[in-house]
Amino acid sequence: MDCRPILAAMLLTALAACADAPGDAATPTSCPVLASDDWQAELLLEGNDPAALRLVVTGTVTLPTPGHAIDWTMGPLDRRQPPALRLALTATPHDGLVAQVLTNETVRFEGASPVPAYRAVIVTCGESVLAEIPDVALGQ
Repeated sequence: MDCRPILAAMLLTALAACADAPGDAATPTSCPVLASDDWQAELLLEGNDPAALRLVVTGTVTLPTPGHAIDWTMGPLDRRQPPALRLALTATPHDGLVAQVLTNETVRFEGASPVPAYRAVIVTCGESVLAEIPDVALGQ
């Protein structure tokens, strides 16, 4: 009896079991943040130079595991005056073994501000809006 077809079927079944099911893999637009709160934004003046404005945004996010690397990307300003800014948070999980425990992390963005006031700072993660902080101006 020729066993090759049976062995081939078993091998294909084993390989198919190793493949990710549709929807299991994280998409580039997915966000691991489960909850967030306590968002604040302020503009700070460095020294006496009015062109040296810094935007500082802080908040707390709840992640499914500890050790996520947090990155920020400043998005475009809209055309209204004062404009709104989209600020994208990216949370990349640790690639090693970590405990599966909900973790609250304080996150902070600090960067140069191209304008002296914002109608709003909108914090996003993937396709989700985590917070919209209204009326951010120097001295508030």
